[in-house]
Amino acid sequence: MIYLNYYNVSNIKNYEYTQLKELVSKERRERAERCYRMEDAIRCIFAELLLRYSFHNHYTRMLNMDIYYNKHGKPYICSNEKFYYNLSHSGDWVVIVYGDVEVGVDVEKTNENYNLIYDSCFTNVEMQWIDKADKASKAQRMAMVWTMKEAYLKYIGTGLFKSMHSFSMDMENGAILDDTGEIVRNVYTHCFSISKNYVCSVCSSEVQVCESEVSEMEMQSFLKKGNMVFGTP
Repeated sequence: MIYLNYYNVSNIKNYEYTQLKELVSKERRERAERCYRMEDAIRCIFAELLLRYSFHNHYTRMLNMDIYYNKHGKPYICSNEKFYYNLSHSGDWVVIVYGDVEVGVDVEKTNENYNLIYDSCFTNVEMQWIDKADKASKAQRMAMVWTMKEAYLKYIGTGLFKSMHSFSMDMENGAILDDTGEIVRNVYTHCFSISKNYVCSVCSSEVQVCESEVSEMEMQSFLKKGNMVFGTP
């Protein structure tokens, strides 16, 4: 089984961000400070906080932040445990998927203008499935396909270094097809509607996914355990 946690950051205030950025690693703090928009910086900080929360939830101890990256930039933790994870964030949400196997995740708004990438990123198989929907459902379907493709690329660790046209999501049969039309075996994708306007997809070799929204109270409780407190300025 793999685990999907997601946290809503829409209510985080600027003064809370100022406090919270002191609780994360120097690398993450510097990355957040390079963001042009405050909302991007907040999502950046909470990506690491959600990672720390999830690790603690899994192992009941705090995470030693020895994070490394593969040649395509996919992060991993160098430790004795088999703790694989992947992060994503968009708009109101920061998400993490983790487990003891390789994983990938992507979250996106369903009301984005996917028409700009329709021909360049979606294959004929995918476009046929998308075009079967009525106008109201088409954006939802495009977001579902996009996030599943992103999750798969992040699962295999290449990101967009691998062409979006080199594989297809067969939504009718719940399968991934390679560039010859053959089914990619022992790899599974799952798509979740985590709120009204957001979908999140995960990919791994595991069939079962345990999903959970992390509440503000749960995050506060975790931060207090590590003597990391934020709140009224």
